[in-house]
Amino acid sequence: MPAGNITDRIPFTIVAETAYGPMILHRLDAGQGWPAIQTGRPLGFDEIRILSDLARRLGDRCVFLDVGANVGFFAVALGHAIGERGRVYCFEGQRIIFNMLAGSVALNGLLNVVCVNACVGRESGKLELPAFDYTRPLSFGSVEFGTEQRERLSQDRRMGQDPEFVPLITIDSMSLPKVSIIKIDVEGMEIDVLDGARDTIRLNKPIIFAEYLKCGLNPLSEWLEGQGYTVADIGGYNLLALPNEGANRLDDPRQVIEQLTKPPQQLPEAFNADVYLALHRDVRLSGIDPGTHYLGWGWREGRRYR
Repeated sequence: MPAGNITDRIPFTIVAETAYGPMILHRLDAGQGWPAIQTGRPLGFDEIRILSDLARRLGDRCVFLDVGANVGFFAVALGHAIGERGRVYCFEGQRIIFNMLAGSVALNGLLNVVCVNACVGRESGKLELPAFDYTRPLSFGSVEFGTEQRERLSQDRRMGQDPEFVPLITIDSMSLPKVSIIKIDVEGMEIDVLDGARDTIRLNKPIIFAEYLKCGLNPLSEWLEGQGYTVADIGGYNLLALPNEGANRLDDPRQVIEQLTKPPQQLPEAFNADVYLALHRDVRLSGIDPGTHYLGWGWREGRRYR
């Protein structure tokens, strides 16, 4: 057999055990893939914990929108957190990454998660899919669908060569009867997503969690404050906006934000050590006391404990 053939046939995907269950990851992804394969935790594990906590506070019929889902860490984690009576809608524009997202949802047997291969913006139409080589290393979560790739990547973006298009939709066009939380991470198109969700936001007043790294904190904050939200920069270039009124309003938004970002001093009353170990194989194999693990790491990762 000629040298190199075996290596050439190794797929770029790998099934890895994570804090949220088995997931299909890209072993050459310099963004989410490498850290998750090594540690079982994505870069956004603290944000997932916050959103899981908020979802539980809203009750068992929470509807969560994951706009810019990547390989599905938020979608899978929230699918577990909200339970079978809730619903997760996740949107990912990159076809190859979307296939991995849908596969991870299937691996976890999540019947309450709906995967949509589309970009989300301020109007409906279609967008040309930026062309990259998915068999080579790249931070695939940093791919931008705008007119140019502003963040420098390890590959050059190719456009116009045998183009592939992906649907562009708005949140309003889905006419969802209920929306509880919207998470947005779309590499600079965050305000476009909000513009296309004005009616949904006006009618539902959902909690909104958005990255501002590429769109800017001030423009995003001003947009949300103008819609009646209390806005807080919670670190990691992320913004949390809690509605001042409506069905998803939580008492004293500022106090809630402080509670969510402050480490717990003791275990929750409902914490069950046996259930925690049964749910999290990596903790069981490590030999770490389940309560110690939860207080040190598990609460940040949004791990289930009952």
